[in-house]
Amino acid sequence: RGGGGGDALLQKLHFLDQLLNEESVPVSILAKLAATYPSVSGTHNAEIRLRWSQITIKGNYMEDFSNVKAFLLSQGKQKYTLPIYRAMVNRSPEANQLALEVYEATKSLIHAQVRERVEKILGEMKK
Repeated sequence: RGGGGGDALLQKLHFLDQLLNEESVPVSILAKLAATYPSVSGTHNAEIRLRWSQITIKGNYMEDFSNVKAFLLSQGKQKYTLPIYRAMVNRSPEANQLALEVYEATKSLIHAQVRERVEKILGEMKK
């Protein structure tokens, strides 16, 4: 393989998958991870951004919610959008608010089927 870049990506994905399997990762740990591994928190790779977004939402790491929002604004693929909305809904009041804000900003940009599915997920939000 040319330089092992694919191996490094697989290692990052595996690491993030392990973190996703945790009930929650403390904010202090997430902050250290973001600072130590900016290639994870600041990447343009959609697979990594998906996982990192889910992890930060699960841990209520609000300092990184802007990255979650930016990711959802940058694309509208169902594969990445729906899992993030599922992670946001009923996780915390801040995550619920983020979900509503991002949906308002993106609803005219995403495909009608994705929009319908996001609306269904948002409909499960506790009032």
